[in-house]
Amino acid sequence: MSRGSIIGPVLFKVGEDVMIDASLRAVQIPHDIHLVDHIKLKKPVSFVLVVEKLSIFNMLVNLNFHVTHNCIIITGCGKPDMATRGAVFKLSYCLPVKVYILADLDLDGLQIYFTYKLGSKVRAFENLCVASRDLIWLGARPEDSLLLQEPNEFTRVQQKSLTDLRDSLPNISDRDRLNTVLDWNFTLNLHDILDYENIVEYLTNRMAEFEDP
Repeated sequence: MSRGSIIGPVLFKVGEDVMIDASLRAVQIPHDIHLVDHIKLKKPVSFVLVVEKLSIFNMLVNLNFHVTHNCIIITGCGKPDMATRGAVFKLSYCLPVKVYILADLDLDGLQIYFTYKLGSKVRAFENLCVASRDLIWLGARPEDSLLLQEPNEFTRVQQKSLTDLRDSLPNISDRDRLNTVLDWNFTLNLHDILDYENIVEYLTNRMAEFEDP
């Protein structure tokens, strides 16, 4: 199985006989996502939420966020493997809902976001089958640094890496996003701004920005 996990009202059919049900508890994503020949929803969902960290995933599961907000939550437990990226792609391709991501505002978090969205250079030949190009970044965002008294700044090495990442991006809006990150120059860990008390409100407010008129 993959190291990625998923929870929500969704079934994965693998081969002829295996059905993986993520509706009752979090389950691991099938290791070879290409063998998943059918995705079935137990009921319509409102959105899909990708989270960078297993700890944030567990927090949302403990809060029953997937139930109260009728959604699918998925995590790659950090840098996603091919199976997790493929699962996010299949969900974004098959379901008529928005797919969001919640990740740290640091070099790793941004690289993870763009890996989900654009694929990777290492396995570029597979990007067409795993890149979720409509993925929406919810946070953390530079303005979240206002929630902290003394936010951390990027080091010069990190700034250089972010600049290189920005210059490699094909999309102007993505480059503009990284320009904003570089202008603010603050790095944020999700655990510095989110906890059991405020994470639901944070996500609800951010997703409201992308609701259709």
